Amino acid sequence: MKFKLTKQRNQIIEVFKNSDIPLSAELLHQKLSDPTINLSTVYRTIDTLMVFNIISKIYLNNLACYYYNHHDHIHYMVCETCHKMLEIDCISNHFHQVAEHNKFKMTHHDLVIYGICKDCQKLN
Repeated sequence: MKFKLTKQRNQIIEVFKNSDIPLSAELLHQKLSDPTINLSTVYRTIDTLMVFNIISKIYLNNLACYYYNHHDHIHYMVCETCHKMLEIDCISNHFHQVAEHNKFKMTHHDLVIYGICKDCQKLN
């Protein structure tokens, strides 16, 4: 399968590249400057970008969110009070060791740590 970079796909990729946080399809749609791009186009483009490993998916508060693959694989810590998201490095080596020890074939993983950030802890 060949990836064709259309004007709409390029605009969607640019929104992902310029975002500091993962975006839901709906939030991505709101951030697009072109009002002619409809939500169904956003969903189809997300599917295509995932196939070509241009973006990755993470679940935050049971909502699928997507981010541009600047790095390999990342995780987040999310403050339950202010909803600030802190990016953390992937610790997949540990996951692979645990899977290997248990004779488990790992295909992928997601990790989101929820808690209270240092700023919100000061308020309590």
